[in-house]
Amino acid sequence: MKKIFFNKKIMKKLKQKKAFTLVELIVVITILAILATIWFVWYSKYIWNSRDSARVQALKNISEALTTYWISQNTGLPLPDDKIDIKVWASWSEKTIAYQWKAWKNVIEQINYSTEWIDPKDGEYYSYYVTKDKKHFQLMAFLENGTELKNKTAYKTPPLTPPPTGEGKRFLPQVYAATYEDRYPTVWWDKLWILTDEENTPIEDISTIQTAWELNISTTTETYIARLNDNEEIIKWTGSTLAQINPKASCKRIYEALWKRDDWVYTIDPEGNWTGFKVYCDMTTDGGGWTLVKYKNNLEFKQQFSWWDGWKWLTNNFDFELTNQQIEAIRKVSNEWRQKYVWLCNWVIHYYYSSWNSYDYAFWFRFFDWAESPHWTNSYSPYDIKVIQDWCKSNWWENWNIEKATIFEITGMSLPIINVYSRDNWDWWEKFWSPLLDNPAMFR
Repeated sequence: MKKIFFNKKIMKKLKQKKAFTLVELIVVITILAILATIWFVWYSKYIWNSRDSARVQALKNISEALTTYWISQNTGLPLPDDKIDIKVWASWSEKTIAYQWKAWKNVIEQINYSTEWIDPKDGEYYSYYVTKDKKHFQLMAFLENGTELKNKTAYKTPPLTPPPTGEGKRFLPQVYAATYEDRYPTVWWDKLWILTDEENTPIEDISTIQTAWELNISTTTETYIARLNDNEEIIKWTGSTLAQINPKASCKRIYEALWKRDDWVYTIDPEGNWTGFKVYCDMTTDGGGWTLVKYKNNLEFKQQFSWWDGWKWLTNNFDFELTNQQIEAIRKVSNEWRQKYVWLCNWVIHYYYSSWNSYDYAFWFRFFDWAESPHWTNSYSPYDIKVIQDWCKSNWWENWNIEKATIFEITGMSLPIINVYSRDNWDWWEKFWSPLLDNPAMFR
């Protein structure tokens, strides 16, 4: 009887013990899930960073190997294995300006790089872009966590010209592509505008281009993205706008791609015809890279109009050092335009006249494309003309110096100015003068 009673007692105590409730189980499972998620995110980030570090190190090593090869060989940089010819239209014919494809086995062998150069995740070779003269190159990889690598730098080494102090590698923000989803394209070395399509696919992976083995950026109707080195420096367009990627297209491209920083006369090649012509490049004003279109002569100090009263264009259009074809070629590859026009006031009534009538803003311009700024109005839209100094409005016996001039600042795309229109008031002392040589049109 005691044994039975003892067992019942034990059973009663056992029945009184509490088990885990459903809520407690859910809390525990949730905590474990959170910990697992944190661990997974941390581990994924670790893996991303590890692979990105491998990519960055590979780009660095290959860049150094390519530079060493360029220094040691008289033949220039190696061409991509199966190159895509990047072309532009020039003087009614096609001209190749660069090549792009993978830096595949032949390139690796030529530069004696011992390690296979492939992406650690998908096994793809990295994109490789070379200029026609085989003196400049650019590389592209796709990162998984680019924000962790912003402080990495890629400097050139002598005898290639180094970038200015403080400039180095910068990374593009996140973009998406069918084959590189959630990846960050990063480009290294020269600023040569490596090409992808809108979906972030390098052009060498696009089937239609693979079939043709070429891409004419002047005539294509498809949209492509030319990548320099960050989101503010891309060209996303069709046709002739993409011709700006030519590394000698303008002073701006010479500044970007060839690292020239001195104000000097350079040969530019906006049409990609490999002959080019000489221009003066302003590499220091307002960020540098301005291509100057200079006049041949100042506007001569003399009576320009006839002896009868009326509105007239000046007798002759202004002369430029460059031909009209060369000026037009510069305009086509430019995104910014500006010019100052200075009218010195001595013995001239050109801007405001009130002897019989009041003619406010009685002065306007004819531009290179033969557009004419509005007249009889104080609004110069859409030609972006501002009067930033106005000493000639009363214009009576002022000195021949720029401190006493009327200065127009023009930032419209119709530049440069080829002629001006003003009022002749039949006074014998009306002499018109403008220092054109000191105020060229500037493009970049």
